[in-house]
Amino acid sequence: MKNIMVQHVPDMDNASTIFDEQINRILKSNFLLEDNELHICINGSYIPFLNTIEKIAHFNNVKFVLVHDNFLWCEIPTINYIKYICDNSVDDFYIGYIHLKGCSRLNDKPCTDWRRMMEFFIIDKYKKCIKFLEHDYDAVGCNWAKGTFPNFHPTCHYRDWETDRKSTRLNSSHLKLSRMPSSA
Repeated sequence: MKNIMVQHVPDMDNASTIFDEQINRILKSNFLLEDNELHICINGSYIPFLNTIEKIAHFNNVKFVLVHDNFLWCEIPTINYIKYICDNSVDDFYIGYIHLKGCSRLNDKPCTDWRRMMEFFIIDKYKKCIKFLEHDYDAVGCNWAKGTFPNFHPTCHYRDWETDRKSTRLNSSHLKLSRMPSSA
């Protein structure tokens, strides 16, 4: 089954540094050397990311998508892109989601630790995530958060997109402008 990793890349301060680090991890994991796809969803301008984009532009399985021209929309355009993939795909696939956690707080240790944990489980150990999905798990990730809307925070891999195919697109009314404290 095809494996798609979607990377949310906002045009924010320090984003190019974190983007470069994540791409290096993806390259080291050999994700792009297998029958996988990487969809890089840029929210804002792509110009700050050109040096890193050049590293991976030769891969046929990398897609660059400008999902919105304003990074203040946060992850909403990227999540809607994932929904678009689900709505328009006839094939089954696994999908992973990563983002550049901590762009606005590059030197905040708890935030950096949180991002590194996500990268370890979702990028470095993506094959293990897929093995769990192959054995009847619907989702795997790090930091399972219980509550009104249980979810993996900050990110995960999914197997069954039937729920997403029935969900609605997000819009600006879903945007929360308050900042959440960073924790590890």
